[in-house]
Amino acid sequence: MKENVQTVFNKNIIIMDAIGKAIIYIRESNYEAAIQEIANVTDAISFVADAIMKDREYYDLVSVESICEMLQGILDAKQDQDYILVADLLELQMETFICSVQNYIMNKEDLPIFEQSTYYKQIQDLESKVVDCDIFEEESMEELSTTELLEKGYRIEFTSCGLMTLAAENQNGIAHYLHTNHKISQEAFLLARSWRESNIHTYVIYGLGLGYHIMELIKLDREAAFEIYEGDLNILKLCCAFSNIEEILSNSKVKIIFDPDFSQFEKRRKEVQAHEKVCIHYPSYERTSLHVVQ
Repeated sequence: MKENVQTVFNKNIIIMDAIGKAIIYIRESNYEAAIQEIANVTDAISFVADAIMKDREYYDLVSVESICEMLQGILDAKQDQDYILVADLLELQMETFICSVQNYIMNKEDLPIFEQSTYYKQIQDLESKVVDCDIFEEESMEELSTTELLEKGYRIEFTSCGLMTLAAENQNGIAHYLHTNHKISQEAFLLARSWRESNIHTYVIYGLGLGYHIMELIKLDREAAFEIYEGDLNILKLCCAFSNIEEILSNSKVKIIFDPDFSQFEKRRKEVQAHEKVCIHYPSYERTSLHVVQ
């Protein structure tokens, strides 16, 4: 695969993240935050547009004229301060365009979805992050058999934005998705915003998933501490393998508690104090038959 194709793919993920948030901010009339999100990815958008227009033999999916018209339309609406139109163009044209490019690349290329070196590093960082847990002495975390995990009911899939989602079976053998198959960053951002409150010192969170919602909450509340409870060892492995969770692993205010029978979380939620908040990642919660959360 051409190196610049991988670069376009990676930059599109960043662009989708930013414009998804910009659309939400505009719908809430927070135009300053929306414009900042767009400004953060201006260079990335220019790079992707230039790369596609220069390599017409590869990107045989849209005309150069339509790309230019789309970008000019967004720029004109922004200059006219017609933010409703900006949001519409971002949602109906830009997001659609980026998703079409991502799907085109995914269908044409054998994308590397798993980098062993990244997995090893994140697993090692995770082992030092998990609180009071000897599970790593009993099982080799560095061994990851995707075939074995598939047989156990775990499925890793590309989404339309280019990030990975995860489906996993619950105690009754029914598969549940832990994240959307479409705009993952936007979904995670919305969930994190619903959790975020002023004057919260510690978030007690049930369910790691692939970490997207945790990373968005960390971005929204840099001053808070985070306790993350996860009861599935395979989720920990898959998260390290298929998601970049460096923001979680490098944050000194984050604790990860491996809690296979949910006893620690059950005890902790009953002892929650003022300025602390319990947050439930519902897809993770729904996977267990224990249903300890009331």
